[in-house]
Amino acid sequence: VVISNNGSLIRNLKTGEIVYQKSFTIDEVETIYNMFKELNDDVIEFHVYTLNYIYCNKLSFSMARMKRLEENMPDELKTPMYIHDDIVGEIKKNKEDCQKIMMIAKDHEKVENFYKKVTEVLDVDGTFSATDFFDIMPKGCNKGTAIEKLAQYYNYPIDKCVVFGDNFNDKEMFDVAGWSVCPDNASTAIQNMCDEVIGNNNDFSVIKYVEDYYKKIK
Repeated sequence: VVISNNGSLIRNLKTGEIVYQKSFTIDEVETIYNMFKELNDDVIEFHVYTLNYIYCNKLSFSMARMKRLEENMPDELKTPMYIHDDIVGEIKKNKEDCQKIMMIAKDHEKVENFYKKVTEVLDVDGTFSATDFFDIMPKGCNKGTAIEKLAQYYNYPIDKCVVFGDNFNDKEMFDVAGWSVCPDNASTAIQNMCDEVIGNNNDFSVIKYVEDYYKKIK
């Protein structure tokens, strides 16, 4: 079972079962996209996440990079992209539910100001999920809520759950779980939120942590 889209979607990838889903209305997606178009800023990348695709109005830098990285992978493992200059029209045609909108920009102030304008007309949540990635989700969606729902799904106490994270979109998850862990290449602000700091995530520190923990409880 995988939590995705910053907590707005929980899905069993083996069976296809939707454990939890909270989506924007298509009117909300259209409002946000129209506001984005008014920015007339070709530098900011705009993506809409649904159950089946990542929608883009053009082949963005990040999507082009993903295509190169996945070039030799089997088609079923490649990131499902849907590139069209009429994002909203295609989402309507495909009758898709949208769980997240992501904007990528070096200028953090610009996307934060955009998000502030969106909140003046819509009741949504937003956060940085990586250095230059800003996510907008339906109100009430975050990884903390998702972890709580996943614990309920497995009938497991939330205070016995261990979570791993490295950015600000993980804060709510750190707050609700019994134990929170982050890699040492996370920012100082993130490290201060966690119960434990481990090695660099590029050195497979999370996998090692889980394997060592499993050995202890065998």
